[in-house]
Amino acid sequence: MESNIANLGFRGLHNLGFRFRGVFQCRLATNDDPATEPRGNLGWTYAYAEEPDLDRIIRFNNPESPRLHAPEVGVLIINAISDSQYVNDSLVGHPINLGNESYFDGSQGARGLEPIRNFEFHVGDDDGFINCQARDLPRGGGAHNTSLPLPMPLEALLNSRIQKLKLEEDEISKARLLRIKRSLWPIYYMEVTYNTTLDINGYNPLDSEIIKLMKEREIPDLNLQMNFYGFDGDGLVGYVNGTVMGQYR
Repeated sequence: MESNIANLGFRGLHNLGFRFRGVFQCRLATNDDPATEPRGNLGWTYAYAEEPDLDRIIRFNNPESPRLHAPEVGVLIINAISDSQYVNDSLVGHPINLGNESYFDGSQGARGLEPIRNFEFHVGDDDGFINCQARDLPRGGGAHNTSLPLPMPLEALLNSRIQKLKLEEDEISKARLLRIKRSLWPIYYMEVTYNTTLDINGYNPLDSEIIKLMKEREIPDLNLQMNFYGFDGDGLVGYVNGTVMGQYR
């Protein structure tokens, strides 16, 4: 058991939860296109050649038409937490997913304030450890400069991507090269945070001691914080990390 992480508890309360991290895909139209633009025109993101239309859906795993040389999509649990301590638990390494139709609603503009419509939150594979819905519509807290680590500076990412795409012969890669300096820009350094309360539809502990304790303690809801950052408009992917935490006496 590892210790000395940030104190996530309160006097007289115990906590149980986990942290997750990874790469998400979101194939969305951007300003100055309307949110419903299917291919990209005036903005800085595009659907190319035979790619399906842009749809704004937030995919934590199983990306739609993933692009060459973009970070691999996948969001997994990285730590389990009990009483503010990291503990060994079978949760670690399992996927986190939103709903199949969870999407950023940009109909009222961007600026990092977009709600996530059709929000669901799933822990684990098909049989799932936890399936949840948000008590209230999750809304972004506004865009701000991220302090979270990124794999490389924007200029290095741009130069690396250009060199790799120049070696490709497919139409999508050629089209990306023509617009890459428009698609990869300093929004890469921005972050948006979502905080919401998750209502639990049911616990399925399987072999997880953390989920078993949540069920035994009858924790009715969980607090979720998600940070989206490092969006790559050429790859249509970005980074996400978050914490899920429940409390009991």
